[in-house]
Amino acid sequence: IWSKSQVQKISVNGQVISYPLYSPPQQELEVPPQNLLNSKHPMEEYSKLWDKFEAIGKFMKMNLSDISKALSERLFRNVSAQELSRLIMATFSDSDKRRTLLGALGTSGLVM
Repeated sequence: IWSKSQVQKISVNGQVISYPLYSPPQQELEVPPQNLLNSKHPMEEYSKLWDKFEAIGKFMKMNLSDISKALSERLFRNVSAQELSRLIMATFSDSDKRRTLLGALGTSGLVM
């Protein structure tokens, strides 16, 4: 099945072992399932995830006023209110501004 140029021979403790340098794939690569996270198309879901990661990265550089403005600009459109609320509670100390922002997200009573 394999030509001599496709087989590597090595010696381990005086015993010669042959193994192929290349093995063909056992089966064709498949596209991820179409129902990936209930999406019509996998790339659509990957795009949403990328957008979410990008928004969270930007969140890390923001203050509460910036976050409030970003909400009105729909920067966090792929981040759930619960996820965003938990990020805000973990990042910022309790204040009137934080309570107002959490209230706007509808999660002021969120239990962590």
